[in-house]
Amino acid sequence: MSRAKPQTYYLRSFGCQMNDHDAEHIAGLLEEMGLAREESPEKA
Repeated sequence: MSRAKPQTYYLRSFGCQMNDHDAEHIAGLLEEMGLAREESPEKA
């Protein structure tokens, strides 16, 4: 039995602290859906 690699995402935020806040909110939603965060777009 093989284990499937979880779906991943890469999120990059530009601009002000509100953009950073929105990005963290989106990241939380994606992680609730089972996606794993990657640190580079090439890995996502």
